[in-house]
Amino acid sequence: MVFSSVLFLFRFLPIFMILYFATYLCPAARRMRNVILFLGSLFFYAWGEPVYVALLLFSTLSDYTHGMVIDRYRNRKIAKVFLISSIIINLGVLGFFKYADFVIGIVNQVTGVQMPLLELPLPIGISFYTFQTMSYTIDVYREIDEAMDEDDISLDQFNDDIDQWIIDLLKNQGLTTARQVLGTSREELIDKTDLEDETVDEIIRILSAEFEK
Repeated sequence: MVFSSVLFLFRFLPIFMILYFATYLCPAARRMRNVILFLGSLFFYAWGEPVYVALLLFSTLSDYTHGMVIDRYRNRKIAKVFLISSIIINLGVLGFFKYADFVIGIVNQVTGVQMPLLELPLPIGISFYTFQTMSYTIDVYREIDEAMDEDDISLDQFNDDIDQWIIDLLKNQGLTTARQVLGTSREELIDKTDLEDETVDEIIRILSAEFEK
């Protein structure tokens, strides 16, 4: 399924957009936006590469788990261990698919044995998504990003309730999720953002209401 195909433009894309924007009609469905994006992306990838969608899921879940552990044990030795583990797993998988036959060919030439080549097709986009997911764990380790708990919500999902410039302002202060904002005192939020007291109170009210449902 390519972006210019009839199947994508007149079937997949309309259905996907309807499902995604339908969540804006029901505030309680806000949590489903990321789920819809995730499932839609998996379906799109699986359409062209059904066999290796499991590899994409493995890479995603592996780095998500590594990121959670690194974030929990930040500034402790175990965090570095899991960072190295993430890098080894990612580069190992990538190297296997890209260079396995190359290594087997060299071994055959040097030793004189005749091991058969694997001739595995290269998964679509493996280099891109491998480095994307690996950069997530690296950013978490370097404290550029924070692992998001499964019950947390990105501030971007509140753009229909909170002005985008306010969301960008909060994100510039390192507050990218609802729980991060709620975990910051009211006075600190005012000091960091220079927002009016009433605006900060409204932000806290909107975010708090989401977790009271």
